[in-house]
This record gives sequence, C-alpha cells and structure tokens, in this order.
Amino acid sequence: MSKPLIMIIDDEPDFIDVLTMTLSDDYRLHAFTNPLEAIDHFSNGELRAVLTDISMPQIRGTDLVRAIRGRNKNVPIVLVTGLSRQDQEVQAALIAGGNEVLVKPIRDLNLIIETVGKLVAHDRQQ
Repeated sequence: MSKPLIMIIDDEPDFIDVLTMTLSDDYRLHAFTNPLEAIDHFSNGELRAVLTDISMPQIRGTDLVRAIRGRNKNVPIVLVTGLSRQDQEVQAALIAGGNEVLVKPIRDLNLIIETVGKLVAHDRQQ
C-alpha cells in the first residue's frame, strides 16, 4: 500500500524543507513555493491533505482555499501561517473551507505530525 499523498504550499523553501523532513517517512509529498503552480498541479483523486501558507505574494489565502475547494470539496486543508488565529485573513480562509490552523513558528514538530495524521485518518473514514 502506498503512502498517502500530501500537498505542501509555502513560499518559504526553508519551511517546506522542515515539513518534508517531518512528514516524508509517512507521506508522499508534492511541494510548491508558488500557489498558482500548485493549483495547476492539483491532484484531485489521491490527495489526502493540503498544508498551505495563506500569506503569499501570488494569491490571497482565502482565494487559494476557494480554488482548492473548487477542485476538491473534501480534502482537509491545514492553514500554516505566521498570522494570528484571529487575523481577518485567517478567519476568512477558515470560512472558505480551511480545516485547521497551525501558527508559525511551530516549535513542536509533533504538532504537525498529529494534525496531519488526524485529518488523514478522518478523511479515510468518510
């Protein structure tokens, strides 16, 4: 059985490297620094979760979440952001279809592992 596929979208390559090192044992990863490119390569069928920043220069976080939801209504979306949970853009992205928020900097990488694991397990049950 192959590993579940996770898409990572973040304009910070160093953070993508951290996520890759943290998740690569348990998941196949497709990482993008450009959210518009990620949308073009969106894999609807086998994609199990998306981890995305919402503060990127190419597209607003809310628009990115809407674009993902337009292609897949059910895939779990984790918003990984340097913004506060109460920030208007974060709240708008949650309303648009984001499932969870992780606030950078993430000091405990187990939080990422647990959050993704919970969402992927929940997605499998549906």
